[in-house]
Amino acid sequence: MKGRIPVYGNRKMRKKLLLKFGDNYLNSSEKRKIIKTIDSLGLEYTEKPDEGQLDAILNFGGDGTVLSSVHTAISNKTPVLCFSRNSSLGFLTPFRIDNFEEILALFVKEKLKKHKVTLLSMETREKTYYSLNEFSIERGDPSRTVTLDIKISNYSSFRVSGDGIIICSSSGSTAYNLSSGGAIIIPDTDVYQITPIACHNPYVGSIIAGKEKSTQISVTTCKGYPLKIYSDGQLIKEIFKGDRVIVKMSGKSVYFLVKEEIDFIKILNKKMFFGGRLNNG
Repeated sequence: MKGRIPVYGNRKMRKKLLLKFGDNYLNSSEKRKIIKTIDSLGLEYTEKPDEGQLDAILNFGGDGTVLSSVHTAISNKTPVLCFSRNSSLGFLTPFRIDNFEEILALFVKEKLKKHKVTLLSMETREKTYYSLNEFSIERGDPSRTVTLDIKISNYSSFRVSGDGIIICSSSGSTAYNLSSGGAIIIPDTDVYQITPIACHNPYVGSIIAGKEKSTQISVTTCKGYPLKIYSDGQLIKEIFKGDRVIVKMSGKSVYFLVKEEIDFIKILNKKMFFGGRLNNG
């Protein structure tokens, strides 16, 4: 689907938007309302990411829809504007769909701010991959304990035996990392975190490394079966005993459009009852 550029006097409005909708996230009536608002503001739109220069990517859905836009955002150097339903628990979706008209008008007037998120990179023998939230290296099928050798820059190495390991960015610390016992990191902090998954040694916990540090991960034991590497939940590669990868903070970033500076603790309070007291009933 592609929209026209309305002409006002002798001047054309040239801002162009890429629309990305989560599967079954909006019904046809809701989509038509969004398109009508875009047209009323004199904006061009498309649903195909390869149609020239873009001014913004508009996401309608949860964090999964946002993550699917990262590659396009990097290659086009395009900011991302995210909308979700009122009930969304996504950390990357700051605006509600029912405020779409108001927020889009602010975008047209260039009143929104850019929130920078630096991506992680993973170097393998064949290519380099990028991730917004996390990479994970996990045991495959059949289920077997795996052993990984971890070496952060020039420090001594240590081993992790268990189900695998997570390497997350600061923006991804509240996802898979948190559920595996990792720490919460304020999103605009230039660090990343290495967290074991179901580690057999309870004294091997998470380690936080600075942006100048790189982490080499080598497969020591896999019992003859491949380990699976995921980038933001998507399977990207399988590795075996003797293989190694290097993870670090990359020189690539994605920019999210926000109305004001993100109050991360306020978000944690609202969505995770952070700092509150549990009700014992």
